[in-house]
Order: sequence, then C-alpha cells, then structure tokens
Amino acid sequence: MAWSHRRAIERRRTFLVSQLSPDLALSHGFAQGFASFDQAFGQARRELGGQAMVILNAPLGGFPLLAHNRVN
Repeated sequence: MAWSHRRAIERRRTFLVSQLSPDLALSHGFAQGFASFDQAFGQARRELGGQAMVILNAPLGGFPLLAHNRVN
C-alpha cells in the first residue's frame, strides 16, 4: 500500500469491507475489517449514533451490490 493511502486511512477511523481477514485489515491500518457493508454500517451507527455521517469509497466503475452487502 502506498504511504499516502495508509496515511489517509490512519487519519480517520476507517473500516474495510472485504473478503480479507479482519487481522489483515488491521495490519493495513484500518480500524476494523468486515465481511459486509451491513456489519460495517451497524458498527459505525453504534459508535457514532443515528445521525452519523458515513462516507463510502467505491471503485470508479462501480461494483455489484451482492445480497449480503445490502444495508437493511
């Protein structure tokens, strides 16, 4: 990972939604790793409350929103 990316990740509490293990996410500087957007969003709401502002950084070309990643 480029230094500029890691520095940006470490300046904010950043969650990773990925198939990577949570331990690997931590080793790359993320606050936590999750298997689904629903899990990550739920944790963000628990930490920040119902009025929390959440930013999603998705690939430029978009990505398929698989059923297990849909937020309820």
